[in-house]
Amino acid sequence: MLFLIGSLTLTAQDAPPQYFEESTFKPHFTFQWDALGRYDNVEHWQYHEPIDRGRFMVRPEVDFLFRPDLRLGVRGSFNYGTEPNEYSVYYGYEDNYVSRGAYVDRYYLQWTPGPWSIVAGAFALPIAASPLLWDKYNIQTPGAAVSYALPLDAASSMTFSGAGIYSAQHGPDESILGVGQVLWKWGDESRFAVQASESFWNMDMRNIDPQYFRQNQTTIRDGKLTYRSRFQLLDTLVKLQFPAAGLPVTVSVDFIHNFGIVGVGPNAWEAGVMVGSVGTPKTWRGFFFYQYVGRDALVGAYNSDEWWWHTWAKGYRFGFSYTILPMTYLEPAMVIQQRLDFDYWLTRVTVSLVKMF
Repeated sequence: MLFLIGSLTLTAQDAPPQYFEESTFKPHFTFQWDALGRYDNVEHWQYHEPIDRGRFMVRPEVDFLFRPDLRLGVRGSFNYGTEPNEYSVYYGYEDNYVSRGAYVDRYYLQWTPGPWSIVAGAFALPIAASPLLWDKYNIQTPGAAVSYALPLDAASSMTFSGAGIYSAQHGPDESILGVGQVLWKWGDESRFAVQASESFWNMDMRNIDPQYFRQNQTTIRDGKLTYRSRFQLLDTLVKLQFPAAGLPVTVSVDFIHNFGIVGVGPNAWEAGVMVGSVGTPKTWRGFFFYQYVGRDALVGAYNSDEWWWHTWAKGYRFGFSYTILPMTYLEPAMVIQQRLDFDYWLTRVTVSLVKMF
Protein backbone atom coordinates (compact mmCIF):
# COMPACT_ATOMS: atom_id res chain seq x y z
CA MET A 1 0.00 0.00 0.00
CA LEU A 2 2.82 2.40 0.95
CA PHE A 3 4.61 1.52 -2.31
CA LEU A 4 1.50 2.23 -4.38
CA ILE A 5 0.78 5.55 -2.62
CA GLY A 6 4.39 6.64 -3.11
CA SER A 7 4.31 5.67 -6.78
CA LEU A 8 1.12 7.68 -7.37
CA THR A 9 2.57 10.68 -5.55
CA LEU A 10 5.73 10.61 -7.63
CA THR A 11 3.71 10.22 -10.86
CA ALA A 12 1.53 13.21 -9.98
CA GLN A 13 4.57 15.31 -9.16
CA ASP A 14 6.34 14.32 -12.39
CA ALA A 15 3.33 15.01 -14.63
CA PRO A 16 3.40 18.38 -16.46
CA PRO A 17 1.07 21.00 -14.98
CA GLN A 18 -2.29 21.60 -16.75
CA TYR A 19 -3.13 25.16 -17.76
CA PHE A 20 -6.58 26.34 -18.81
CA GLU A 21 -6.22 29.70 -20.56
CA GLU A 22 -9.10 32.03 -19.79
CA SER A 23 -10.53 34.19 -22.52
CA THR A 24 -9.14 37.72 -22.48
CA PHE A 25 -12.23 39.15 -24.20
CA LYS A 26 -14.38 41.42 -22.05
CA PRO A 27 -17.79 42.76 -23.14
CA HIS A 28 -17.38 46.41 -24.04
CA PHE A 29 -18.77 49.43 -25.90
CA THR A 30 -17.28 50.90 -29.08
CA PHE A 31 -17.92 54.31 -30.63
CA GLN A 32 -17.53 55.47 -34.20
CA TRP A 33 -18.97 58.24 -36.34
CA ASP A 34 -19.09 59.68 -39.80
CA ALA A 35 -20.06 63.09 -41.14
CA LEU A 36 -20.77 64.96 -44.34
CA GLY A 37 -20.60 68.64 -45.24
CA ARG A 38 -21.55 69.44 -48.84
CA TYR A 39 -22.08 72.33 -51.21
CA ASP A 40 -24.46 71.35 -54.04
CA ASN A 41 -25.13 73.30 -57.26
CA VAL A 42 -27.48 72.20 -60.08
CA GLU A 43 -27.60 74.11 -63.38
CA HIS A 44 -29.50 73.85 -66.67
CA TRP A 45 -32.49 72.19 -65.03
CA GLN A 46 -35.35 72.87 -67.44
CA TYR A 47 -38.18 75.08 -66.09
CA HIS A 48 -36.29 75.65 -62.82
CA GLU A 49 -33.84 78.18 -61.49
CA PRO A 50 -30.34 76.93 -60.56
CA ILE A 51 -30.09 75.28 -57.15
CA ASP A 52 -27.47 76.27 -54.57
CA ARG A 53 -27.70 74.52 -51.24
CA GLY A 54 -25.74 73.16 -48.32
CA ARG A 55 -25.99 69.73 -46.72
CA PHE A 56 -24.67 68.77 -43.29
CA MET A 57 -24.94 65.44 -41.47
CA VAL A 58 -23.34 63.79 -38.42
CA ARG A 59 -24.00 60.10 -37.59
CA PRO A 60 -22.63 58.67 -34.31
CA GLU A 61 -22.86 54.93 -33.68
CA VAL A 62 -22.51 53.08 -30.38
CA ASP A 63 -22.01 49.31 -30.42
CA PHE A 64 -21.93 46.83 -27.57
CA LEU A 65 -19.92 43.65 -28.10
CA PHE A 66 -21.26 40.86 -25.90
CA ARG A 67 -18.51 38.63 -27.32
CA PRO A 68 -16.38 38.72 -30.50
CA ASP A 69 -19.17 37.25 -32.64
CA LEU A 70 -22.19 39.05 -31.14
CA ARG A 71 -22.76 42.79 -31.57
CA LEU A 72 -25.62 45.20 -30.79
CA GLY A 73 -25.47 48.55 -32.62
CA VAL A 74 -27.42 51.82 -32.64
CA ARG A 75 -26.73 54.85 -34.85
CA GLY A 76 -28.31 58.29 -34.87
CA SER A 77 -28.51 60.74 -37.77
CA PHE A 78 -28.49 64.52 -37.26
CA ASN A 79 -29.14 66.41 -40.49
CA TYR A 80 -29.44 70.04 -41.53
CA GLY A 81 -30.00 71.31 -45.05
CA THR A 82 -30.38 74.89 -46.20
CA GLU A 83 -33.84 74.13 -47.63
CA PRO A 84 -36.59 72.55 -45.51
CA ASN A 85 -37.93 69.07 -46.25
CA GLU A 86 -41.24 70.42 -47.58
CA TYR A 87 -39.43 72.68 -50.07
CA SER A 88 -37.45 69.75 -51.43
CA VAL A 89 -40.56 67.59 -51.85
CA TYR A 90 -42.61 70.36 -53.47
CA TYR A 91 -40.03 71.07 -56.13
CA GLY A 92 -39.29 67.40 -56.83
CA TYR A 93 -35.64 67.48 -55.78
CA GLU A 94 -34.19 64.03 -56.27
CA ASP A 95 -32.99 63.24 -52.74
CA ASN A 96 -32.81 60.31 -50.36
CA TYR A 97 -31.23 62.68 -47.83
CA VAL A 98 -33.55 64.03 -45.14
CA SER A 99 -32.89 67.76 -45.22
CA ARG A 100 -33.76 68.50 -41.60
CA GLY A 101 -34.18 65.91 -38.89
CA ALA A 102 -32.75 63.93 -36.00
CA TYR A 103 -33.59 60.24 -35.81
CA VAL A 104 -32.24 56.72 -35.26
CA ASP A 105 -31.39 55.21 -38.63
CA ARG A 106 -29.64 52.01 -37.48
CA TYR A 107 -30.47 49.50 -34.76
CA TYR A 108 -29.33 45.95 -35.24
CA LEU A 109 -28.15 42.72 -33.66
CA GLN A 110 -25.44 40.86 -35.57
CA TRP A 111 -24.21 37.34 -34.90
CA THR A 112 -21.25 35.93 -36.85
CA PRO A 113 -20.70 32.29 -35.83
CA GLY A 114 -17.88 30.97 -37.99
CA PRO A 115 -18.67 31.31 -41.71
CA TRP A 116 -22.21 32.53 -40.99
CA SER A 117 -23.42 36.10 -40.58
CA ILE A 118 -26.92 36.81 -39.29
CA VAL A 119 -28.25 40.33 -38.74
CA ALA A 120 -31.67 41.75 -37.85
CA GLY A 121 -33.00 45.24 -37.25
CA ALA A 122 -32.15 48.20 -39.49
CA PHE A 123 -28.65 47.95 -40.92
CA ALA A 124 -26.42 48.66 -43.90
CA LEU A 125 -27.30 46.50 -46.90
CA PRO A 126 -25.14 43.34 -46.57
CA ILE A 127 -25.55 42.49 -50.27
CA ALA A 128 -23.00 43.46 -52.94
CA ALA A 129 -24.72 46.22 -54.95
CA SER A 130 -23.54 49.30 -56.79
CA PRO A 131 -25.07 52.80 -56.37
CA LEU A 132 -26.92 52.10 -59.63
CA LEU A 133 -29.25 49.84 -57.63
CA TRP A 134 -29.00 50.89 -53.97
CA ASP A 135 -28.01 54.01 -51.99
CA LYS A 136 -26.05 52.39 -49.17
CA TYR A 137 -25.04 55.74 -47.71
CA ASN A 138 -28.52 57.21 -47.14
CA ILE A 139 -30.87 54.18 -46.99
CA GLN A 140 -30.73 51.48 -44.33
CA THR A 141 -32.42 48.08 -44.61
CA PRO A 142 -35.05 47.26 -41.96
CA GLY A 143 -35.47 43.49 -41.85
CA ALA A 144 -33.14 40.51 -41.59
CA ALA A 145 -30.30 38.98 -43.60
CA VAL A 146 -28.17 35.85 -43.50
CA SER A 147 -25.02 34.85 -45.39
CA TYR A 148 -22.68 31.88 -45.52
CA ALA A 149 -19.06 32.11 -46.73
CA LEU A 150 -17.66 28.95 -48.33
CA PRO A 151 -13.90 28.80 -48.99
CA LEU A 152 -13.15 27.05 -52.28
CA ASP A 153 -9.36 27.06 -52.06
CA ALA A 154 -6.56 29.30 -50.80
CA ALA A 155 -7.41 32.02 -53.35
CA SER A 156 -11.18 31.89 -53.81
CA SER A 157 -14.49 31.72 -51.98
CA MET A 158 -18.23 31.86 -52.55
CA THR A 159 -20.75 33.65 -50.33
CA PHE A 160 -24.46 32.86 -50.40
CA SER A 161 -26.71 35.60 -49.03
CA GLY A 162 -30.38 36.34 -48.62
CA ALA A 163 -32.26 39.30 -47.16
CA GLY A 164 -35.82 40.42 -46.50
CA ILE A 165 -36.43 44.18 -46.27
CA TYR A 166 -39.53 46.14 -45.28
CA SER A 167 -40.19 49.90 -45.57
CA ALA A 168 -36.66 50.98 -46.47
CA GLN A 169 -37.30 54.53 -47.66
CA HIS A 170 -37.83 57.60 -45.47
CA GLY A 171 -41.48 58.49 -45.00
CA PRO A 172 -44.43 56.26 -45.90
CA ASP A 173 -43.29 52.98 -47.49
CA GLU A 174 -44.89 49.55 -47.03
CA SER A 175 -42.84 47.86 -49.75
CA ILE A 176 -41.49 44.34 -49.21
CA LEU A 177 -38.15 43.53 -50.85
CA GLY A 178 -36.48 40.14 -51.10
CA VAL A 179 -33.03 39.39 -52.51
CA GLY A 180 -30.83 36.34 -52.96
CA GLN A 181 -27.20 36.53 -54.07
CA VAL A 182 -24.22 34.37 -54.97
CA LEU A 183 -20.87 36.19 -54.69
CA TRP A 184 -17.58 34.75 -55.99
CA LYS A 185 -14.17 36.16 -55.03
CA TRP A 186 -10.82 35.14 -56.43
CA GLY A 187 -7.26 36.41 -56.23
CA ASP A 188 -5.20 38.92 -54.28
CA GLU A 189 -5.98 42.65 -54.47
CA SER A 190 -2.26 43.48 -54.29
CA ARG A 191 -1.81 41.56 -57.57
CA PHE A 192 -5.10 40.81 -59.31
CA ALA A 193 -8.53 40.04 -57.88
CA VAL A 194 -11.99 39.39 -59.28
CA GLN A 195 -15.34 39.81 -57.53
CA ALA A 196 -18.47 38.71 -59.38
CA SER A 197 -22.02 38.47 -58.06
CA GLU A 198 -25.42 37.46 -59.39
CA SER A 199 -28.46 38.71 -57.49
CA PHE A 200 -32.20 38.41 -57.94
CA TRP A 201 -34.41 41.07 -56.40
CA ASN A 202 -38.18 40.88 -56.04
CA MET A 203 -39.50 44.33 -55.10
CA ASP A 204 -43.16 44.37 -54.12
CA MET A 205 -43.78 48.13 -54.10
CA ARG A 206 -46.65 49.10 -51.78
CA ASN A 207 -47.98 52.45 -50.54
CA ILE A 208 -44.74 54.37 -50.97
CA ASP A 209 -44.73 58.17 -50.75
CA PRO A 210 -45.51 59.51 -54.27
CA GLN A 211 -42.38 61.71 -54.20
CA TYR A 212 -40.35 58.50 -54.61
CA PHE A 213 -42.04 57.45 -57.87
CA ARG A 214 -39.51 59.77 -59.50
CA GLN A 215 -39.04 58.86 -63.18
CA ASN A 216 -40.68 55.42 -62.99
CA GLN A 217 -43.94 54.94 -64.93
CA THR A 218 -47.12 55.18 -62.87
CA THR A 219 -50.74 54.14 -63.31
CA ILE A 220 -54.02 54.16 -61.39
CA ARG A 221 -54.88 50.80 -59.85
CA ASP A 222 -57.78 50.26 -57.42
CA GLY A 223 -58.18 54.01 -57.23
CA LYS A 224 -54.56 54.62 -56.17
CA LEU A 225 -51.51 55.93 -57.97
CA THR A 226 -48.93 53.15 -58.19
CA TYR A 227 -46.10 51.76 -60.31
CA ARG A 228 -47.02 50.53 -63.78
CA SER A 229 -44.31 47.84 -63.85
CA ARG A 230 -43.39 45.12 -61.43
CA PHE A 231 -39.76 44.95 -60.36
CA GLN A 232 -38.11 41.54 -60.65
CA LEU A 233 -34.47 42.40 -61.16
CA LEU A 234 -31.48 40.31 -62.16
CA ASP A 235 -28.31 42.18 -61.18
CA THR A 236 -24.88 41.16 -62.51
CA LEU A 237 -21.98 42.99 -60.88
CA VAL A 238 -18.29 42.43 -61.70
CA LYS A 239 -15.26 44.17 -60.18
CA LEU A 240 -11.59 43.82 -61.11
CA GLN A 241 -8.92 45.03 -58.67
CA PHE A 242 -5.21 45.39 -59.47
CA PRO A 243 -2.31 47.80 -58.91
CA ALA A 244 -1.03 50.19 -61.60
CA ALA A 245 1.95 52.52 -61.10
CA GLY A 246 1.83 51.67 -57.39
CA LEU A 247 -1.85 52.67 -57.04
CA PRO A 248 -4.87 50.42 -56.45
CA VAL A 249 -7.28 50.33 -59.40
CA THR A 250 -10.89 49.10 -59.40
CA VAL A 251 -12.80 48.60 -62.64
CA SER A 252 -16.50 47.76 -62.27
CA VAL A 253 -19.43 46.89 -64.53
CA ASP A 254 -23.01 46.52 -63.31
CA PHE A 255 -25.89 45.31 -65.53
CA ILE A 256 -29.54 45.08 -64.43
CA HIS A 257 -32.51 43.59 -66.27
CA ASN A 258 -36.10 43.90 -65.06
CA PHE A 259 -38.25 40.88 -65.97
CA GLY A 260 -41.41 42.57 -64.66
CA ILE A 261 -41.38 45.62 -66.91
CA VAL A 262 -44.48 46.92 -68.71
CA GLY A 263 -43.39 48.94 -71.73
CA VAL A 264 -39.86 49.79 -72.83
CA GLY A 265 -36.54 50.33 -71.06
CA PRO A 266 -35.91 47.04 -69.19
CA ASN A 267 -32.13 47.43 -68.88
CA ALA A 268 -29.70 49.56 -66.90
CA TRP A 269 -25.93 49.50 -66.74
CA GLU A 270 -23.03 51.32 -65.16
CA ALA A 271 -19.31 51.14 -65.91
CA GLY A 272 -16.60 52.90 -63.95
CA VAL A 273 -13.01 53.08 -62.85
CA MET A 274 -11.47 54.25 -59.55
CA VAL A 275 -7.75 54.89 -59.09
CA GLY A 276 -6.10 55.43 -55.71
CA SER A 277 -7.44 55.28 -52.15
CA VAL A 278 -8.45 57.56 -49.30
CA GLY A 279 -8.18 57.42 -45.51
CA THR A 280 -4.50 58.12 -44.89
CA PRO A 281 -3.37 61.78 -45.08
CA LYS A 282 -2.06 62.87 -48.50
CA THR A 283 -3.56 59.87 -50.30
CA TRP A 284 -5.93 60.54 -53.19
CA ARG A 285 -8.51 58.87 -55.42
CA GLY A 286 -9.92 59.72 -58.84
CA PHE A 287 -13.07 58.20 -60.35
CA PHE A 288 -15.16 58.20 -63.53
CA PHE A 289 -18.55 56.48 -64.09
CA TYR A 290 -21.04 56.22 -66.93
CA GLN A 291 -24.69 55.22 -66.47
CA TYR A 292 -27.54 54.36 -68.79
CA VAL A 293 -30.85 53.58 -67.04
CA GLY A 294 -34.09 52.54 -68.73
CA ARG A 295 -37.22 54.08 -67.27
CA ASP A 296 -38.43 51.00 -65.38
CA ALA A 297 -35.19 49.01 -65.34
CA LEU A 298 -35.05 49.50 -61.57
CA VAL A 299 -36.82 51.28 -58.72
CA GLY A 300 -35.83 54.94 -58.60
CA ALA A 301 -36.84 55.15 -54.93
CA TYR A 302 -33.75 53.33 -53.67
CA ASN A 303 -30.74 54.03 -55.87
CA SER A 304 -28.08 56.69 -55.30
CA ASP A 305 -28.95 60.37 -55.27
CA GLU A 306 -25.37 61.29 -56.17
CA TRP A 307 -26.96 61.32 -59.63
CA TRP A 308 -29.83 63.76 -60.18
CA TRP A 309 -32.19 61.62 -62.27
CA HIS A 310 -32.69 58.16 -60.79
CA THR A 311 -33.96 56.37 -63.92
CA TRP A 312 -34.80 57.19 -67.57
CA ALA A 313 -31.43 58.90 -68.01
CA LYS A 314 -27.83 58.62 -69.13
CA GLY A 315 -24.76 60.52 -68.03
CA TYR A 316 -21.33 60.80 -66.49
CA ARG A 317 -20.03 61.32 -62.97
CA PHE A 318 -16.38 62.07 -62.20
CA GLY A 319 -14.37 63.56 -59.36
CA PHE A 320 -11.26 63.63 -57.22
CA SER A 321 -10.80 62.91 -53.51
CA TYR A 322 -7.87 64.02 -51.34
CA THR A 323 -7.30 62.95 -47.71
CA ILE A 324 -6.58 65.99 -45.55
CA LEU A 325 -6.81 64.33 -42.10
CA PRO A 326 -6.95 60.69 -40.96
CA MET A 327 -10.20 59.21 -42.35
CA THR A 328 -11.26 62.64 -43.65
CA TYR A 329 -11.18 63.69 -47.29
CA LEU A 330 -12.28 66.54 -49.56
CA GLU A 331 -14.09 65.56 -52.76
CA PRO A 332 -15.14 67.85 -55.63
CA ALA A 333 -17.29 65.96 -58.16
CA MET A 334 -19.44 66.68 -61.21
CA VAL A 335 -22.44 65.01 -62.84
CA ILE A 336 -23.41 65.64 -66.48
CA GLN A 337 -26.72 63.91 -67.12
CA GLN A 338 -29.55 63.84 -69.66
CA ARG A 339 -33.05 62.50 -69.21
CA LEU A 340 -33.85 60.26 -72.17
CA ASP A 341 -37.00 62.27 -73.02
CA PHE A 342 -35.23 65.68 -72.83
CA ASP A 343 -32.91 67.37 -75.30
CA TYR A 344 -30.77 69.21 -72.72
CA TRP A 345 -28.01 68.13 -70.37
CA LEU A 346 -28.10 68.94 -66.66
CA THR A 347 -24.91 69.72 -64.74
CA ARG A 348 -24.41 69.20 -61.02
CA VAL A 349 -21.34 70.16 -59.02
CA THR A 350 -20.77 69.00 -55.43
CA VAL A 351 -17.92 69.75 -53.06
CA SER A 352 -17.99 67.36 -50.10
CA LEU A 353 -16.02 67.11 -46.88
CA VAL A 354 -16.38 63.51 -45.69
CA LYS A 355 -15.43 61.99 -42.35
CA MET A 356 -15.34 58.19 -42.78
CA PHE A 357 -16.17 55.55 -40.15
